Amino acid sequence: MTSAAGRQYQQPVSSSPAAANRAAQWRTAQAWICLFYLFSLTPAVFAAEAPAAAPDFVLKSTQGDNLRLSEYRGQVVMLAFTKYRCRACQDQLRALNTLNKRYASQGLRILALSADLDLKAAADFAADLGLSFPILIDSDKLTTLRYQAELMPTLVLVDKDGKQRYVHPDYRELDEQAYESELRQLLSEWK
Repeated sequence: MTSAAGRQYQQPVSSSPAAANRAAQWRTAQAWICLFYLFSLTPAVFAAEAPAAAPDFVLKSTQGDNLRLSEYRGQVVMLAFTKYRCRACQDQLRALNTLNKRYASQGLRILALSADLDLKAAADFAADLGLSFPILIDSDKLTTLRYQAELMPTLVLVDKDGKQRYVHPDYRELDEQAYESELRQLLSEWK
């Protein structure tokens, strides 16, 4: 049983091959438009058109020193904003540890930043994960705010000129391939 409102929106069925072809083309166009909006509105990676300078900071490190980002000019730096009780953060740190072992000799520096751990807890956390890079303590959360790292984990790649080049909010296993590709590109600059 069909209501009057339902009949109002029913389209007449045409047996013409040309009409069927036009309908198929229209459905294909609609699908492409939907895909375009889906991927353009939810990017996994943001690459700035004109890279902005990465905000400088000085933070206490699990290795005992205060570290300043600007001291790493001439090297590619990965800033990993992380939280202790975040499973994806731990997975990302393990993936970054693998990259650090592979690329540290070529000029890669990785700095993890934690706003939820004190120095001793961060050192224990780094030891538990076997990290080969320091965790920096952002106790006042100002650095995390300056980098707009709202979603954890967030990875920021900083080039040899100290410019923010890539930002990866969240982490999925396939992200490691993107990290490595972008890292290779940044390491090859200045050669």
